[in-house]
Amino acid sequence: MAVVQSFRLKIIGRLINEKPLILLTLIYFLFRLSNLTRLPIFNDESIYLHWSQIITKTHHYFYPALFDGKQPLPIWLFSLAGFFSSNLFLAGRLTVVLIGLGTTIGVFLTARRIFDRKIAFWLALIYLLVPYVFFFERMALMEGMLNFIAIWSFYLTFCLLEKPRTKLAIILGVILGVGMWIKSSSIFFVFLAFLSLLAGYLFKKKNRRYLIVTVYSLIIFLFVFVPLFLHSSYRLIAQKDLEFRLSTGELLSFPLNLWLRNLRFYSSWLLFYATPFLLISGLLGLRKNYLALWFFLPFLAAIFLSRQPNSRYIVLMTPFLVLLAGEAFRFLEKRKPFFIVVFVLVVIPCLFYDLIQLIKPEKFFNCFPPNQAILVDKSQYITNWTSGYGVEPVVEYLNRASKEEKILVGVRLDSGNPESAIFVYLLKNPNLEIFYYPLDKPSIELLTSSEFQYKAFIVTRDNQLGGMDNYLEEINKFYKPESKNYVGLYQVKKIE
Repeated sequence: MAVVQSFRLKIIGRLINEKPLILLTLIYFLFRLSNLTRLPIFNDESIYLHWSQIITKTHHYFYPALFDGKQPLPIWLFSLAGFFSSNLFLAGRLTVVLIGLGTTIGVFLTARRIFDRKIAFWLALIYLLVPYVFFFERMALMEGMLNFIAIWSFYLTFCLLEKPRTKLAIILGVILGVGMWIKSSSIFFVFLAFLSLLAGYLFKKKNRRYLIVTVYSLIIFLFVFVPLFLHSSYRLIAQKDLEFRLSTGELLSFPLNLWLRNLRFYSSWLLFYATPFLLISGLLGLRKNYLALWFFLPFLAAIFLSRQPNSRYIVLMTPFLVLLAGEAFRFLEKRKPFFIVVFVLVVIPCLFYDLIQLIKPEKFFNCFPPNQAILVDKSQYITNWTSGYGVEPVVEYLNRASKEEKILVGVRLDSGNPESAIFVYLLKNPNLEIFYYPLDKPSIELLTSSEFQYKAFIVTRDNQLGGMDNYLEEINKFYKPESKNYVGLYQVKKIE
């Protein structure tokens, strides 16, 4: 009994000592969970969540993700989350939010090790408020998971360089291996972690302990990663990656114009989404050379390797940008007025942009200067067909229509919005059956027959009616914000 009481007191004591971490957790959930589904389901979210439904139904765990050139672990996590909620969209986003808490804790622990507890709290708070992170860590995408791999790879490597320990080396190997099951970009952290450990061996009087922990980490990493690498369809991931990155031949052609375009786009996203003052504070901390390497390698890789720039490619740099800003904050901490001014200039803009995302996400991109990089993202997430706007009104209509009777709902044989989204929202509706169109002539004759007892509806991406124009009656077109794109809802007409 005395042992149990002593253990309880120790736990309570630790919790009291970790008040900043508890406060951060509360703030994190307050901001991350508020209006979590206010931004409608994005195209890629629809695809990944529909894949998770296929896995749940068929138990083909590597299909369809691996066959489409994607790592399967995120899809497995979404599939698992689906068992705990009837709302798969919400469950998918919650999964990434929970993983994101681990990232925020990782930023806090790393900053505490580099700086002190006070600066660690402020940096972790800034991290969870940065609009760039706030946007992507509330979506059912890989980027929130990748940030977790990024910060914990760095933290464990940093700890091993301070004091080589076998247990930490094993955990690092697991983290790096798991990262390769999430997204190919994790290779940056594999490279940086092992390069850092080897540097520790070479520059610290060739201490054998550094070599030993490096070997341990490498063995565990290979143990975790090799099953995926040896899968017969792993080559499809490499082929898919080439759709997004330049080949060796293309790099050797020295595409300067493309690199300059990438530099312009990625710099714009960092400047506006991470806020100007955070970026400036981070750049002031570049004298922390080792930390700067973890920031710049992914940035340079994105510039030189990207076939098409995408703001998602450099989200993984944000934890390191925030940590680099810690150097400026430590310098300014002794000059209270300057520290307060800089802190306010970073936090207030972050809060403003986050509140816009919570209340009116369709207005978020309007808060920034309308340069090309911002307009690309606005198109993706708000105004173009990839946006989820228009999907929910269709879902609500079909749920109402299927309350009293069974109905059929057709979507085009494609993936994304609204096709995959219809499956995500409506697959579990027992009064609703989903089919694909275009249809052959006998199927059209069946659906349009007055003797066929079920009502049939068609959900379209814009005006892609699949040659069924003459058989459809328009119910409504749900337009995207500021756009000509829409989700169409039609009913199949009965022919006497």
